[in-house]
Amino acid sequence: MSLLLLIMKKYYSLKLNFDQIQIIKNKFQNFIINNLNSKNKHIYFIIKKDNDTITIFNSGICLIQGKKIEKNVLLIFNILNLNIKDINLDSKSLDIFAYKNFSFFSNEEYDNIGSDEVGTGDVFGPVVVCAVFIDKKKKDFFHKINIRDSKKISSERIFKIANLIINHKIPYIVKILNPPQYNLLIRTNNLNKIKALMHNKAILDLLILLKKKDVCVIVDQFVSPKNYFNYLQKEKKVHKLVIFKTKAESHYLSVALASIIARYFFLKEIEKLSKNNNINLKLGASSVVDQQILEIYNKKNISVFNQIAKCNFKNIKKILSDKKLILVEEKN
Repeated sequence: MSLLLLIMKKYYSLKLNFDQIQIIKNKFQNFIINNLNSKNKHIYFIIKKDNDTITIFNSGICLIQGKKIEKNVLLIFNILNLNIKDINLDSKSLDIFAYKNFSFFSNEEYDNIGSDEVGTGDVFGPVVVCAVFIDKKKKDFFHKINIRDSKKISSERIFKIANLIINHKIPYIVKILNPPQYNLLIRTNNLNKIKALMHNKAILDLLILLKKKDVCVIVDQFVSPKNYFNYLQKEKKVHKLVIFKTKAESHYLSVALASIIARYFFLKEIEKLSKNNNINLKLGASSVVDQQILEIYNKKNISVFNQIAKCNFKNIKKILSDKKLILVEEKN
C-alpha cells in the first residue's frame, strides 16, 4: 500500500527499534494513557495527543491514527532525527501530506503556516518571502475573499486581497531582500541557500509573533528537504516541522495566502524602484526585459543595475557581454 494511500486513510506506520521507542515514551510521557486493561496484549503503550492516537506495539510498530496526523508524523520524524529518506520515500513521494483533490477550505489545512517566495524569476526587483498563519477562526473571512494562487490572479486583485488581509490582522511576516543585498549574497551563495535562509527566518519570526513553537509549516518546495536543512546547518535556530510540497500554492490555502502577500510587497517594491529611477520596470525575464536592460544602459550609468536588478541573470550578462562588463557571478 502506498504511503499516499495510508495518509489519505488517516493513518501512518513505521518500524522503530528499542532505543527509538524509549525516546518516544520519554518524550510523550504526559500523553500516555493507561493500557493495563487493554485486551490487545501486543500493545506496549498508547499515546493520545492532538486528537491523534499513537500506538506502540511490542513488535516495534508505531501506528499513528487520527483526522490530522501530519503534525505528529513530522514531530516523530524530528524527535528521532529521521528524514524522509530514512523511511524510504523518494522525491516524488514528498506530497504524502497533500490529499488528492485537496479543497482550499478543508478543515485539515487550517492552524498552520504557509511560506512562499516571489521575485526569483524577475530580473528587476527584490526577492520576497512571506510566512503566514491561518486560523480556523478566520475561515469565514477566507471564504469571502476567495483566495487562489497569486500567479493566477491580476495585480489589481493582488492589491485588493492583500489590503483586506492586512486590515483583517492576519498574522504574517515578510522578508525582503533588495537588489544590492541580493547581488552581494549571490557572490558566495546559490539562490536556493538564500531562499532557505529567508524562509527559515520568516518562519521563526512568525512563531515568535504567534508565541507558538510546534506549528506545522508548509513550504512551496524549491529544493529537496535534505538540501534545505543542509543550507541551514550553521543557523542557531531551525524550524524542522516542515512539509515540502511542489506547487503548494495550488494545494494549501496558507501557501496561496503567503504567495499573494509576498507578491503584493514585491509589486510595491517594483513601484518604488520605478519611481525612484524614473523607469517603468518590466516584470519577468523576457525579451521585452532584454530591450529595457539595453535602454537603461544607454541612458544611465552601469552602476544603476546593482540598485534595481539581480545582476547574475543571463539577461543582463547577455546584453552587457559585448561591452566586457560583468557585474556579478553566481556561485554554483
